[in-house]
Amino acid sequence: DLGFQLYGENGSVIVKTFNPWYFRASEVDIFHEKDATSRKPLGADGHFFRRQLEGLADTVLTGAPMRGANVEDGIASIRTMVAIARSVVSGERVELASVSGAV
Repeated sequence: DLGFQLYGENGSVIVKTFNPWYFRASEVDIFHEKDATSRKPLGADGHFFRRQLEGLADTVLTGAPMRGANVEDGIASIRTMVAIARSVVSGERVELASVSGAV
């Protein structure tokens, strides 16, 4: 489990997040100094693959703005995997900008 804590003049936020493969939403606790209340928003839907697919469908079907990863993000991810594979084989540093070809 990972997370972070933010403390400010008007309150604090404590977040606990989980490995995405568990399909669990993050747990968030918000404290408001002004009225000394605490709030825990419900994050019931932690299935990120489904949410990404729904977002893509919304973009394609209704023209909604793309949320989350886009084509450029996908290309960068594949390029990074290619660079890692080449670096493992060669034992050398591989610059992402110079990578092309199949994984």
